[in-house]
Amino acid sequence: MRYGSGDDGYTARLGSGRVPKWDARVEAGGELDEATSALGLARALARDQMVQRQIRELQRDLCVVMAELASASSGGAAEAARIEPGHVRRLDESVSDLLKSTSLPVGFILPGKTASSAAIDVARAILRRAERRVAKLHDEGLVGNPELLRYLNRASTLAYLLARREEQAQGGGYDLADEQEDL
Repeated sequence: MRYGSGDDGYTARLGSGRVPKWDARVEAGGELDEATSALGLARALARDQMVQRQIRELQRDLCVVMAELASASSGGAAEAARIEPGHVRRLDESVSDLLKSTSLPVGFILPGKTASSAAIDVARAILRRAERRVAKLHDEGLVGNPELLRYLNRASTLAYLLARREEQAQGGGYDLADEQEDL
């Protein structure tokens, strides 16, 4: 990488030359980069070691997603690492395990009970935005791997559950949207 090479509003894609920074695949990669960074903050704040480990795995997988998006040709084939069904199965197993060990309230939860769970919830929201972007790319035929959609869908669910687990690890309880507080 050359310092300043993006000053013209273009960026390099793996194996396919330069594209405008507003290219939809570049945008999706940027959103995933945001999610990875937000997850890094969440991991640094998390107290539960299982949550830290799961977040680190998500971050590593998101690097694979970003590489796949950056290397996808116009037909959607990738020359780099790819998200495979095994990635999705691993998330399914993690979600299943967390559903068994984490009590969830009925109703909408207000993020912010703890700093770490709030950071995870920010990452979850960014993941959902990236998922919408990748879904559009898939629908337009610019991303051919349907496992990317499955993976991102499961990743946001896992992030939701990790935030709840972190809240429980720090004393339990949730702030519910329909609860009234005395101010």
